[in-house]
Amino acid sequence: EEFREKYKRDNPNVKGVTA
Repeated sequence: EEFREKYKRDNPNVKGVTA
């Protein structure tokens, strides 16, 4: 889950980051 949280924080514009 850390990756998803970090990715979302680094890319708040990306809404489909559920890969």
